Amino acid sequence: MQNQITILVPLWDRSEYTLDWIKNNYHPDYKYYFADGSRSDENYNILKNYDLKNFTYAKYPYDNNHKKYLQKIVKSISEINTPYVMICDNDDFINYKGIDKCLKLLNNRKDLDLVSGNILFIEEKKNDFFLIDQKYEFKKLNKQRDFKTNMFEMINPYSYVWYSIFKKDIFKKVWDHLLESSNHFFSMEIFHTQLSLILGNFKYVDCCTYLKRVNPISKVDKSKNDNFHFIKSWLKNDKYLNQHFNINKKELNIILRHYLYHYMNMKIKCNTVLDKPKNNYQNLFQKIYCKYKRFNLNNLRKFVNDNI
Repeated sequence: MQNQITILVPLWDRSEYTLDWIKNNYHPDYKYYFADGSRSDENYNILKNYDLKNFTYAKYPYDNNHKKYLQKIVKSISEINTPYVMICDNDDFINYKGIDKCLKLLNNRKDLDLVSGNILFIEEKKNDFFLIDQKYEFKKLNKQRDFKTNMFEMINPYSYVWYSIFKKDIFKKVWDHLLESSNHFFSMEIFHTQLSLILGNFKYVDCCTYLKRVNPISKVDKSKNDNFHFIKSWLKNDKYLNQHFNINKKELNIILRHYLYHYMNMKIKCNTVLDKPKNNYQNLFQKIYCKYKRFNLNNLRKFVNDNI
């Protein structure tokens, strides 16, 4: 799988994670592109010490607004020369075994454009990790189902294909549309998923490809008017989907109402989606074990690959 995939890492300050990320996510067969839109040079000062052929670092203008962030990603994609791309935040972790399984499928199935395994959530405490009872999974998402059905599956339980492994050309098309639409970050994850499922053929792979941290040191500040801006940006996205892809307005309104019902009113976003039989004592024991068992990252990856 050498030189098959580039891990695109957008940087925006948070340099406290970068060194740890490199140590825990380096794979000699992968390429890495660090797109740094930070205010300071702290990330550069870390990465300049790594003289590796599969590392590319690029400094971009400080992306203190959403448009600059989108421009940074679009420019980065043009610099990537591998057939597949996967985005990763610098406070999360990739799972090599799952990614390699997905790459093998993509190479064997030329009709596929993006694939993903499960995204598992982890919590860090005193340099150890706990595997929490929560994940994004994508068993029911696929191109053969209609747009509304796929969106309902994405919404309940909440999941998005942001961290999937994409063919580069489809990845570029998705981000070109995000930039053209002037999409706002409030609804970007969902709009990204909508565009990805319209433009590409998605396939779920039974594995774990991504470990997402639930308690990073720093997070993006959120406005008190989140709900208002979120709905406003969603409606703008719907208009774009209708104009560019002829998605029915009535269908788009139904999808928005479905989302509002599940997450704005009922407050159940990121609901547990571990679909295990309640009477399966082995699975119950595994849940209890994961709740209290501390892992270092390598042991966590091994446990995930052997059991989940």
